[in-house]
Amino acid sequence: MKEFIDAIKCTLICQLICWGLFIICDENKLMLQTNAEELALICGIGTLIVLFIVYFIYADKYVKNNNMNSIKFNIILFFLWLATSSLTTYGLCILVDNNILHACYDSGWACFLNGIEYLIEGFFMIVFALLVLIIKITIIFCLYIVKVTKKR
Repeated sequence: MKEFIDAIKCTLICQLICWGLFIICDENKLMLQTNAEELALICGIGTLIVLFIVYFIYADKYVKNNNMNSIKFNIILFFLWLATSSLTTYGLCILVDNNILHACYDSGWACFLNGIEYLIEGFFMIVFALLVLIIKITIIFCLYIVKVTKKR
């Protein structure tokens, strides 16, 4: 149960950071539309990459200090990330469709793709989390194999 609560805290904090930066950059009316979209995507994806690098560095220390099962914690974290990313993306797309979040300030191609950047960000959040999970479990497995073969 402790692993589940800690995974929820970690997931919600990371989601708030990623989506907060993305929305702030996307909703900036002082920039041109194309620059704002590019900045929002770069900040959103860049934030994800930085958060996952920090995750690689500190997750093992956290798991070891609290005597948790590393693979179980990582799988719980991924499924919580999947659920929160999906729900947040769906909710933000509804807000864009109802013109509560304004993704279009002028006419043209950007208005035709109204709000698609929120779907792209949500997709990247899920894909990056899956990649981190696969890489992390592969590293744990390889270290385990090396440890077992050294004992022989």
